[in-house]
Amino acid sequence: MSNPKTLKPYASLTDEEKKELHRKGGLACNAKKRRKRQLKEIIGLLGNMDAIDETIRERLKALGVDANEWTQDVAAVQAMYDEVIINGNVAAFNSLRDTKGEKPTEKQEISMPSMPNITIVAGDGRPISRSEDEIED
Repeated sequence: MSNPKTLKPYASLTDEEKKELHRKGGLACNAKKRRKRQLKEIIGLLGNMDAIDETIRERLKALGVDANEWTQDVAAVQAMYDEVIINGNVAAFNSLRDTKGEKPTEKQEISMPSMPNITIVAGDGRPISRSEDEIED
């Protein structure tokens, strides 16, 4: 954490100091992207592993899921369905719905009752146009 007493305005920094700040920012950004990419890869690897819990395997078998599909990802989906059905977890329901591709679109419509009447005035004060209808192509 920086000490506010020692902070200098960006405009007062030399070109070398600005360049060093940009370099450090780029390095930090790249490190964060690398960590995020690694986490995504780890999640993918773990998700593709075979489901090892016998209880989960039995439930997936009872549901008719092919034994080749018994992965941790499938087990996680099953756990989310349990969370929805048993506990009524709305967030789990929304996540499942969105994953299935049924997320409702979020649209906002803005409407104006009519176009505003705009008058463009020339330098000498005379009106050039009064409404959209008077503008020629």
